[in-house]
Amino acid sequence: MKKATQVIGAVLLCAMVFAPIAFAADTGDRVGYINLTRIMKETKAGQEASKQLTAADKAKAEILKPLAESVVRLKKEAEDTKSPLEARKKAADEYVQVKKDYDRSLQDARDELKTKEQALAAEVYKQADVVVKAVAQKRNYSIVLTNPQVMGYLDTRVEITDEVITEMNK
Repeated sequence: MKKATQVIGAVLLCAMVFAPIAFAADTGDRVGYINLTRIMKETKAGQEASKQLTAADKAKAEILKPLAESVVRLKKEAEDTKSPLEARKKAADEYVQVKKDYDRSLQDARDELKTKEQALAAEVYKQADVVVKAVAQKRNYSIVLTNPQVMGYLDTRVEITDEVITEMNK
């Protein structure tokens, strides 16, 4: 029963992935392709988003720097065999707490940066979408793919990334 469910799921997945392509081929419609990674790297909007993300990352690192330095200092104090046992124990206890705080703060910073990255990328993709639609209509494309793994082969003639980048950078 489990095997049958997996087979049915695989068949449905294939149908969902390849149905639009088959439909386009049957009706004579054209399919295009755009590379979203290049849109992020090569457009002014994508580069500005990258700068904003880098600045936010540096700001978070500066905020976390004193806490990271405390972690290093406390670890050294806890491991210093020249120090009295009481001092090492106190430093070790403090280290555990500061390390927890640091790890938690670091994870929060990563989560915030990931959220910011997604928001910035969404804005760039929103801008690109307008241009992609215009280019696709000009070239009479019915479908524009963004994932090269969907296809086994992509003819370079269907790639519209360069044209979209040029239009976005105007």
